[in-house]
Amino acid sequence: LAAQSTCPQIASHEGSSMRILRLLSIVALAFLLNPSAALAIDIPEFSPKVVDPDGYLASVDKQFVNEALQGIRESSHIWGAVFIISTLDGEPIENVAVEAFEHWQLGQKGADNGLLLVLAMNDHQSRFEVGYGLEGVIPDVVALRALDAHLAPKLRAGDTAGAIMDAFEFL
Repeated sequence: LAAQSTCPQIASHEGSSMRILRLLSIVALAFLLNPSAALAIDIPEFSPKVVDPDGYLASVDKQFVNEALQGIRESSHIWGAVFIISTLDGEPIENVAVEAFEHWQLGQKGADNGLLLVLAMNDHQSRFEVGYGLEGVIPDVVALRALDAHLAPKLRAGDTAGAIMDAFEFL
């Protein structure tokens, strides 16, 4: 049995509360179905295999990284990509990485063998987003070691392309 108020003011208030609750539920569902709507930064279109809208890599370095990632794809069947941005604009790097990974549909369908490196240069943050098919091969602890021991030292030395390649080669 449903409880119902006999006071018109309370019944009216309960009706407003239900409408507000329904509206909040719809908004929450919209964010769950489209998480990019909640991001402060836009995910650009994919330009294989390095997306570098702010031009951190010289064209020769970008070509070098693209060719090396193609070699990794052919030899290890890992579909690597790199997303280099200036800032996360306050977003957690995890959210940006997941959104880019999903937006670009990295990896082969059914194999889930995508691997995305996100570099937020001004924020000094980096993250590997690993496809489900690679999680057993590249656990979080191994990805973290690639970032800390292989990527970070060369980034500090100003060698962005070398840093990217060292991290991918370690993995």
